[in-house]
Amino acid sequence: MADGSVTPGVLRRMLAGGSPEAQTRRATATGLLKRAVVLAAQDAVGLVVTPRQAREDRASLDDLVEKLPEHALLSILEQDGEPRGLAVLDAQSLAALIEVQTTGRVVPREAPGRVPTRTDALLAAGFLDRLLSTFHDLMREAELDTADMLDNVCHGYCVKDARAVGMALPESDFFLLDLDLDYGDGAKTG
Repeated sequence: MADGSVTPGVLRRMLAGGSPEAQTRRATATGLLKRAVVLAAQDAVGLVVTPRQAREDRASLDDLVEKLPEHALLSILEQDGEPRGLAVLDAQSLAALIEVQTTGRVVPREAPGRVPTRTDALLAAGFLDRLLSTFHDLMREAELDTADMLDNVCHGYCVKDARAVGMALPESDFFLLDLDLDYGDGAKTG
């Protein structure tokens, strides 16, 4: 290598940010969720998603319910048939998923706020299941201690409002992962 050449394996590691071991050590739940969203959106519905910001937090059930956005699709996540968590798609995220599946593109304007329908839930279900599966796989690969939280977790059913979330989920502290995303090359953000 005195001539300045770089072997393909070394080049791949440099482009990927280091060795697989170093990447695993740096893996975080939010970082893996960002990657999972990009992969799941592309695979499930052909949607281009760009993660912008990610936040981790913990909240009680009451605090979780209080933070829910208006006009969001609220999907109860089940683990072995029991309600264990919640996936939230705000109005813009839901609109992007629906638009790309029904028209083939994301409309570059803000979607009006409206109560999500059963049809909306059906159109979002494939993406949510792919997201959960991909996120779980990435967490397992990274050997994160929290990966077992996602064992057998799937999209269960949607509820109408924050009150129904409070009734469906167990009284517990919840680990929150919140992402800001651009859809369709910036056509929508959510």
